[in-house]
Amino acid sequence: PKNIFLYAEIDGNLYPVPKSSDNSVHQFSWVKPHKVAKSGSYVINYYDEEGYAALRKAQRTEEKFEQKPLFTVTLNHKAAGREGLWVQTEFIAVTAALLVWWFATVTKNKMQE
Repeated sequence: PKNIFLYAEIDGNLYPVPKSSDNSVHQFSWVKPHKVAKSGSYVINYYDEEGYAALRKAQRTEEKFEQKPLFTVTLNHKAAGREGLWVQTEFIAVTAALLVWWFATVTKNKMQE
């Protein structure tokens, strides 16, 4: 149905699941820093508004939550890899600036001799 609102629960955190502009597709994403994002399987539980309200109530009152989700998606996540260069770009920029300064100084001193 087009008028259904979904909520996703992952690792005990709840997120609203936005719809596309034409209300035909729901899409969920979340972000974690590389150091925190563990490799392995993540289970994402999806709830409607009633399930969301019951889950929030259970979290507030610290009761056991036993309602089944509308559906569940298991996401297999590989370990986060290092992206980019071996050294930081700031180091490369400073090194290049120092080399240009050194070359200019050497050239200037040779011209003054």
